[in-house]
Amino acid sequence: SIFPAPTYITHVTSHIDVSPSIMDLLGLDVNSVPMQGRPFWNTGIESRKVYFFAKDYFGADGMVQMNRYAMCNYIAQACYANDAMHFNQVDPIPHDLAEAKTVVADLQSIQALLYWWTKKGVKAGANETRLE
Repeated sequence: SIFPAPTYITHVTSHIDVSPSIMDLLGLDVNSVPMQGRPFWNTGIESRKVYFFAKDYFGADGMVQMNRYAMCNYIAQACYANDAMHFNQVDPIPHDLAEAKTVVADLQSIQALLYWWTKKGVKAGANETRLE
């Protein structure tokens, strides 16, 4: 068995980690196929950023890194941060604090990347993605 005892994953993971985790459990080389995810139990995975996109549905996007959660509520025009995925609507991060500026810039950057990625993928077709 790959795990001699039960293994508990206490950090946030993403749907992109499911396939590499299954491949690793089956003994397949995770690095043989280009993918972004990593097995849930890889060291260092807990320090990467994981994004939550819900702007189009709930008016907010968020992210987590190193157990620090952040959210931008576009309707309220406010950002929040906490050590748990729970935000006090009464106590937003002041706009002029570095943490608020970093959260906004980070979410804007990843949204721009997603937009670019989508445009390139649509241009190339469903089965082929060319990076120009």
